Amino acid sequence: LLSSTGISQTFDRTQSTIICPARDDSNIIPDFNQEECVTTTIENIDPQYTHIWVKTDLNISPTLLNQSLPLGLYIMVKSSSAIYINGKLIGMNGKTSSHLQSEVAGAMDTVFYIDKNIIQKDHNQLVLKMSAQSGFLHLSQPLGHISVGIYSNPTHFLLNHYWISILPFGAFLLAAIYLGVLSTIQKNRKPIIFLSLMSLFAACQLLIEITRGTMAYLYPFHEYRLVLIALFSYAFGICLLAHIIYRFIIRHQIKMIFSLSFISLISVLASDGYDLKAALAVITPSALSLLICIFYTAKKVPNSLSFSLALIFFIVLFFISPSLFLDRYFYYVVAGLLFFLFFQQAIDYSNQRKTHAIEKARADHLQLIINQNKEKANPAKLKVKGAGKIDLIPLDEIFYFKGAGDYVEITMADNKTILHNGSLKELENSLPVIFLKVHRSYIVNTNTIISLKRNSAGTGNLNLLSNMTIPVSRRIMPMVLDSLT
Repeated sequence: LLSSTGISQTFDRTQSTIICPARDDSNIIPDFNQEECVTTTIENIDPQYTHIWVKTDLNISPTLLNQSLPLGLYIMVKSSSAIYINGKLIGMNGKTSSHLQSEVAGAMDTVFYIDKNIIQKDHNQLVLKMSAQSGFLHLSQPLGHISVGIYSNPTHFLLNHYWISILPFGAFLLAAIYLGVLSTIQKNRKPIIFLSLMSLFAACQLLIEITRGTMAYLYPFHEYRLVLIALFSYAFGICLLAHIIYRFIIRHQIKMIFSLSFISLISVLASDGYDLKAALAVITPSALSLLICIFYTAKKVPNSLSFSLALIFFIVLFFISPSLFLDRYFYYVVAGLLFFLFFQQAIDYSNQRKTHAIEKARADHLQLIINQNKEKANPAKLKVKGAGKIDLIPLDEIFYFKGAGDYVEITMADNKTILHNGSLKELENSLPVIFLKVHRSYIVNTNTIISLKRNSAGTGNLNLLSNMTIPVSRRIMPMVLDSLT
């Protein structure tokens, strides 16, 4: 934590320590010889729901003492405290007490200025008076860190520790919003909804995580912070599990989600320490998701192997270095996992669109055949407006229409041309689907088409019955090809 200074001295957690109960709120240091006093180690210091005195050795290296910069004693602990060096009070963090009503909660992370004049060369004694009457949790390791280093704001050191994790926050938030909007327009929206929630919960967990580096909060808030981190971790893990279930499992999806979520919850509740709880809240659902993917990989379900490999990589990274994984690069790995899932979802969406386009083309082609058969069985007639009269012309006798300003030239089977008083656009909207617009000036009866010839420029020509030829524009050519295939 103090690596930015380059000089720090962390207490050995196995260092011998004497702990005595504080009988009252007096600030007189006891002699630590009472029968109630116990000799233990620094890692066993526990001021939760009690009031204690703690004595241990303070040996500061000559390298630190010879620094021109001021020194500080850094303590990160769930407790209020008063600190004494060689019998002299150097600072208080809140106010210790045997009673909740009279205790003043101290900061979770604090630093006490060390006056070098009170430091002895041969031996120094550190005494702490501690109490933590507030809170609703009993932490297994309430003392997180104690060290001596160059004096500075401990929040700055923590921010230096956490800043690398801040970078994915914007990506998580944008992904949550984008995927949330995308889920409203997708047919198979459930996997996308859970992807959006995964991004949201990852962003929330990250935001709670970095509060320790952005604000000097009192120690009771630390418990809420730990619970929120574990809850968001669990929510992320369950959303990952639900995403995998909805992607690969067809039946009993909700039952699977609830049953596997319960297994994950049991593993979280049965573990000690909130770092472990937060880890298991993600790793257990990930492991269950991996089992599902492996099962469907054995069944040779498409994409299940790539999902299995991604989850194996995610889980292996955790077991290589659990503490470093959670503390440093967890959110980057989560971002990578989300990117993989998002990429797979994008591939699925692209494939769905292609499949939908193929199905629509087949349906349109089938509908065209049906309409053509209907026209042959019961030919419809077109009302043609001429010079002061209206004629009814059978549509099956018309080969094509050609726009000519405010008029339309109608070419019949015998090459006879009839002039219609109206625009091609108006006429297009009233024609059945057997007529296809192939050029901005031409609409053709598809029943009369013999062949399509396409040239290198992208345009083409339609050959009709009776040796008629109609141009096809480059812009409309793709639609003509789709309609004729």
